[in-house]
Amino acid sequence: MRKIMRPIYIQVLLGVIIGAGLGFVAPNIATQMKPLGDLFVSLVHLLIAPLVFCTVSMGVARVSSLGHAGRIGLTALFYFLIASTFALLFGLTVGLVVQPGAGLNIDPSTLSMAGLDRFRPKEGAASGFFDMVLHMLPSNMVSPFVQGDVIQVVVLAVAALAWWLRRSAFGSILVAARDNETRTRAFGYSPYLIRLIAFVISGAMAGAMGYLTAAQHGFVAPQMLAWQNSATVLVMVLIGGKDTTSGPALGAILLLLAEEVLQRTTEHWLIGVGLIIVALVIAAPNGIVPYLAQALRSKRVQHA
Repeated sequence: MRKIMRPIYIQVLLGVIIGAGLGFVAPNIATQMKPLGDLFVSLVHLLIAPLVFCTVSMGVARVSSLGHAGRIGLTALFYFLIASTFALLFGLTVGLVVQPGAGLNIDPSTLSMAGLDRFRPKEGAASGFFDMVLHMLPSNMVSPFVQGDVIQVVVLAVAALAWWLRRSAFGSILVAARDNETRTRAFGYSPYLIRLIAFVISGAMAGAMGYLTAAQHGFVAPQMLAWQNSATVLVMVLIGGKDTTSGPALGAILLLLAEEVLQRTTEHWLIGVGLIIVALVIAAPNGIVPYLAQALRSKRVQHA
């Protein structure tokens, strides 16, 4: 019996069943137990931010091989399908048995929506790229976990993961696979597998950023899957510097900032963005970050 009750999900399901039974048998007593439910929800909300951070940063870092990553992905997909199917069947069963709304004889077209205005999200005076960046970047390292802001937690987790990859043994092997495939094979590593693992990690980061987009705008439109968006990401990487960690982020900030400013200035803003991209490519063919690094090295050599 102790082994059966050890998993946390069994305890949660048992608590849900007991709470539902208590509400059905003694509604007054169940109402008085509401502080316990609020306390449980607060404890769960307290753990969400650290779990997201550890899952994104440490979870990928602990993947020892491509097969390990594949097993984790297939297991997560299996559990997702099982849980989704069970939730769907359970909801359909409850709807058929309970039949909520049956016997009310209400015409939905006659209902007033005036009372729902207070539930609509309120927009501030400013909006756009600036607000998005300010909201994504936390004021300190502790506030996202204290406030439970999942968007900022994901940003910190991805940044920590990128920092770890840049300085880890895997990062060194990845650089070697990029620079010299023959020597990488001589040391017993497969350049194809190394690049494939990097592609999977990049896909995980892209998925995290996709969540940020959905959380920021509140919806995901099919137009976001257009090929132009992939080309825009490539341009961001080329502007910042493809062989650097901070280059793509800098390129994204500069390109989005230019679009935001020019959209407010003229209706022909695409021409301005194109001219800026051409100027940056001519001035810094390898990207802004490599250009600045080379300029700093030249300045140090001159002073030396």
